[in-house]
Amino acid sequence: MSQENTHHTEHPKSRYQHLLAALALIAVGLVVFTLVDYGNNLGIDDWMHYYRAATTGTLRFANRPLSFVLMQVFQPIFKAHPFPWYVLALTIRISSAFLLYLLVWLIEPERPGFAFTCGALSLVFAIEDHFPLLTLMYGPGSNLSLIATLLALVVHTAATKVEKGRRHIILLIASLLLEVIAAFVREASLPLLLGIPVIVFLSQRDFNRRRWITLALWVIVVLGASLVYVLPMLGIGGSTYGSGLVADFSPRRMIGATVAQVCFPYKKLLLLDFSQVRETLFPAALALLTMILGLRLVEDGTESQLSRTDFLRFGAWAGGGLIAAVLGFAAFLPTVEARSTFRTHFIALPGEAVLLASLIWLIGLAFTDQRWRRAVRGIVLAVVTIYGVAMTGSQQKLITNHYRGTWENTANFMRSLAHLAPDVEEGTLFIYVENTALPEAPFTSGFSFQFAVRTFYGDRATAIVPNDNTLGRWEVTADGIDYDETWADEHVYGWDDLIVITREDSGRLVIVETLPDEFATPNRQAQYDPYGRIRSGYVNESIRETFPIVEW
Repeated sequence: MSQENTHHTEHPKSRYQHLLAALALIAVGLVVFTLVDYGNNLGIDDWMHYYRAATTGTLRFANRPLSFVLMQVFQPIFKAHPFPWYVLALTIRISSAFLLYLLVWLIEPERPGFAFTCGALSLVFAIEDHFPLLTLMYGPGSNLSLIATLLALVVHTAATKVEKGRRHIILLIASLLLEVIAAFVREASLPLLLGIPVIVFLSQRDFNRRRWITLALWVIVVLGASLVYVLPMLGIGGSTYGSGLVADFSPRRMIGATVAQVCFPYKKLLLLDFSQVRETLFPAALALLTMILGLRLVEDGTESQLSRTDFLRFGAWAGGGLIAAVLGFAAFLPTVEARSTFRTHFIALPGEAVLLASLIWLIGLAFTDQRWRRAVRGIVLAVVTIYGVAMTGSQQKLITNHYRGTWENTANFMRSLAHLAPDVEEGTLFIYVENTALPEAPFTSGFSFQFAVRTFYGDRATAIVPNDNTLGRWEVTADGIDYDETWADEHVYGWDDLIVITREDSGRLVIVETLPDEFATPNRQAQYDPYGRIRSGYVNESIRETFPIVEW
């Protein structure tokens, strides 16, 4: 990392470089996202948060008060239509890449090409995790933690570059506010928010009083915000979603998990496992050409004239990238998800990209001839790009073909339900008996179907999936299903209030005319009348608006 004391004043040339970098990153992001289905949706938390945003206008998730603020803001505009959510997810990803470019450039302003490579690699490099590709409602909320963290770090770093004055005060206050926002989106960002400013401060060896005060205020705020998460994990105060995930703080366990998580993103890359590249060679080549063009436009004319003394500089960047990657998943290490590779690398992505970019630059430095240096750097960049784009394609295939987690699957399910039950009487309970021969999607979580039914039938109905999770508790009684949904009044649904549905092996949704075995008795079966709960007439407006077809 740069060790000069650079109280940076932006030059018009820098603004031109930033514009070129932004345009190039947009192009790279658009190329990569051609592989991503605009309606990826597994039915996990999405319908729960959609319902709450639609009905109460507020959302709070455990002790993450801002985790789904995007849902709250955009739900009245986008409704449940998938394409606007896809555009929002794409915008967040590209904006995050540009913020990473800016962050690296602020630390190392004389290396804009390197900064651009870091941002571009955060777009093209993908890991074996399909959750970052979920675009419908869930995706933007998950990616919000990344962009909020990067924005806070960029503004903080910019504040450290400005001498005393009004601009410094404005940037300092803005950075502290953004820091609080990032911390309350998701606790996974806290280690990164704490660690990166400290590392940058120490690496630049500029220990004047202003920088000490700026760093001290930043650390105090992030430690204060951390208490909201840390105290429940230590058993102080009430339990939260996060504290419920804590396993133990065993150093041996956490070190083992750290090694596994660090190796995970690069394992197949190092083994040169390119078995899936054939189908994505064209977008990979297009992304690579766009990256190389952007790099040539952005990089300074002297940037390729690096000497071998720069080994230490980029070695420091590689170390910083590794530390940033570890800080990105550090919050998960004491939890049951310590070794999980799903949903644990959202915040680690910038560090992983910086580490890769640093290694590419270091490999190039092994050659003294400038032409060889550029060629080798381009070859390694091509390998990483081809692998990353192929991984994006394979994870999309996993969602589409294995999980069937697409908007089309969701729409077909809900249209079939609307065909069976255009509308229902007040106080109806759907029981969805899953066919284990079919993928769980579009409702991978039982409570996702629960809230989808509440959303589309306007609270006249709710649902349970007997062998899946539910938000609340239910039990079978002689009078029916006693259902306490925690936020709604407890209600007993009589046997004549139920509609049992399932999917045939063909995927067609049907009403089951007999109660499931675990519920059935002759007396209960005699009361069970699913068709008596159905209102004849038009399909209710909410379903028609969300899942339109030519004719119902």
